[in-house]
Amino acid sequence: MRAIILAFLLTLGTQAEAKVFDDRFRLSNVAGIKVILLDQASGACWTNLKKAREYAKEALRIKGVDVVEDLTPRAKTSTFLFQITVMAQRISENGAGPCYGFTDIKLSTATVINGSFFIALAGTTNAIAVDDENLNQHVIENVEKFINDLK
Repeated sequence: MRAIILAFLLTLGTQAEAKVFDDRFRLSNVAGIKVILLDQASGACWTNLKKAREYAKEALRIKGVDVVEDLTPRAKTSTFLFQITVMAQRISENGAGPCYGFTDIKLSTATVINGSFFIALAGTTNAIAVDDENLNQHVIENVEKFINDLK
């Protein structure tokens, strides 16, 4: 059964395609971005978390963004979260075999509309990947593609 799943996932492997929801969105209008990671990977399928976070921070800085560690002092300004989520595991039940998983990257901010609190999504990208070792390179490539697509 797992072989069938692996074959199916190999045919579904996707490149990240970034979607920014408003063509008028500009990083130059952002007061700051905090980069966060959500690690839902097991079986050593994502081992370069620090590298992925630092890569995202540096790529955003190169684009002129103020990368921040704390959003609290900026609560009333245009601050965003750059969230990298990886959900992955080994195909075999014994912890061996290729990793398969999903990378999801979001750029969001908090907003108030008619007195109610909402999370507003500026853009997102996601991809399915299968790799014999881990998804480390896939995550970096997805981060790079998404940031490159931001204006």
